[in-house]
Amino acid sequence: MNPVNFENSQVAYGEYKVAVVDAKTKEVVWEQKEWRKNLILNRGMQEVVNRSWDQCFFAGYCGTSNSANYLDSGLSTAASDAAGNVTIAGGGTFAFASPADVGNVLKWDTAQEHRVASVSSGSTAFVVPAPGGAGIAAGEFTMFYTSRTALVSESRRTSTYLTGSPNCVSSRTGNLLQMRRTFDFAAESGPVTYNEVGVGWNITPFTANTTFARIVLPVGVPLIAGQQLRLIYQLNLFVSPIVATAGSMVVTGWPVAPTVNTDGTFSAQFIGMNNVFTTGNQSTYDGGGNSNEPGISVIARCTMWISETSTALSAYASTPPARLFGGNSPTVSSGNGILPSQVDNVTGSVAYSTVKRATWPTGAANSTLIRSVGIGIDNNSNFTDPTDKSGFAFVFNSPQTKANTQTLTINIKYTWSRLFVLD
Repeated sequence: MNPVNFENSQVAYGEYKVAVVDAKTKEVVWEQKEWRKNLILNRGMQEVVNRSWDQCFFAGYCGTSNSANYLDSGLSTAASDAAGNVTIAGGGTFAFASPADVGNVLKWDTAQEHRVASVSSGSTAFVVPAPGGAGIAAGEFTMFYTSRTALVSESRRTSTYLTGSPNCVSSRTGNLLQMRRTFDFAAESGPVTYNEVGVGWNITPFTANTTFARIVLPVGVPLIAGQQLRLIYQLNLFVSPIVATAGSMVVTGWPVAPTVNTDGTFSAQFIGMNNVFTTGNQSTYDGGGNSNEPGISVIARCTMWISETSTALSAYASTPPARLFGGNSPTVSSGNGILPSQVDNVTGSVAYSTVKRATWPTGAANSTLIRSVGIGIDNNSNFTDPTDKSGFAFVFNSPQTKANTQTLTINIKYTWSRLFVLD
């Protein structure tokens, strides 16, 4: 039987505030009043496959460069044909550079986003994914420097948190999960002005390729001896679908008569994410554990399951129904494995993805009454505990059949992307 497929989608953007603190009294000398958005780098997006979202901003970074995160096209315009061949025109001064611009993202003022895969000359490049259709008409654009892998001029890093709410906290509103950490850097021994900050997953200063997001401050922040820089970073994560979404699984061998299709509904049930606790450390947000994290390395307690339970999907973030198999054969155990597939960004796509997978052999989970499949936290390794919680689930409208001569593989695709915003 061919793999079963359905998809969980996540969209991220970060925002920040900075402040200056008296190191002795802890009095705030100056603080930025408004939240400002920032740029998540390609390297940060790639790291999501290796760790949970909250682990991607475990440490705070600061530096002195005011080099911008983006470049406005000015009088230059860009047009792309359907295949992704981009030409610069319009009489402005913009020019592509190779290899520096490979990996950067072009965002047209008309909202199309495409990643630079190669540069042929100052006026021509190739972007992915291909726009298709009629291509993109000539228009002004912004180039985001997403290919950077670090601050431009790093000074120091910290994993010292200002704990307690609202400094370190997580919350959910609808399909938006917000995770926040507040970082305090060491006290300064002399005057310095910081122009850039960032977050990442490595505390060792100057470690290459460990930056999740880089922030260019609108104005430099000066400090004197005895003062310390404070960075408040909040990651905002939109999860979908969170309502029952109609779909159909294309599976060779299914449907088996008398069932006539593989139609059904699917959605996230719990958030199923790690998050930031008030200590600044990691915890899980709800009963879904970390089953909806794209990162393969953080799903050791997750399991995929198939079930004879036809109960409808629950409302998002409420307690979903237990989905017991209802037969003598077990569902997949944690020992059967959830295996990574590929990360599509290797080819330069703007979106990123991975696949979690589990396989039932010929002797397991045979039934003529299969009604739901999904992923969750398995307390007893065989999904027979009624407290087990589903992170993501698909419920068939009609029963499906797995015979003892067949194997069944479930693939759940997780995709993630970022919002491209200006500092």
